[in-house]
Amino acid sequence: MTFLRFRTVCTVLFCAGLLALFWIPQRMLMQSADEWNRAAEEAADLMRAGEYERGERVCKALYESFRDRMDALERFLNHDAVDAVLTSLREASALAEAGDAAGTLSALASAQGGIDHLVCIERFTWNALL
Repeated sequence: MTFLRFRTVCTVLFCAGLLALFWIPQRMLMQSADEWNRAAEEAADLMRAGEYERGERVCKALYESFRDRMDALERFLNHDAVDAVLTSLREASALAEAGDAAGTLSALASAQGGIDHLVCIERFTWNALL
């Protein structure tokens, strides 16, 4: 009887651990991705409006925000996909500093595509399983 209780407790703890393993990273990534996409849209709008200094500040803040969370992202996501987004954000920041609006917009679009790809990788859906 004691073994059955032990096995039941272990099974419940194992299932709870798996649930946390799938749910916590997904929630963190979804919240961060929303924040990053909003910042990328803001930077793109500023660059289109010709406000290069403000656009540059937003691009740098976006780059810093992503870089700060990069270690956590690399724990459960493909390193190459995470590095690709970081590279695009670094490129957007450098191009914004140079005042190249078209290049900045292209790099921001690439970064947003990469962020959407990260979300797609991590999202737990039936279509992703098939």
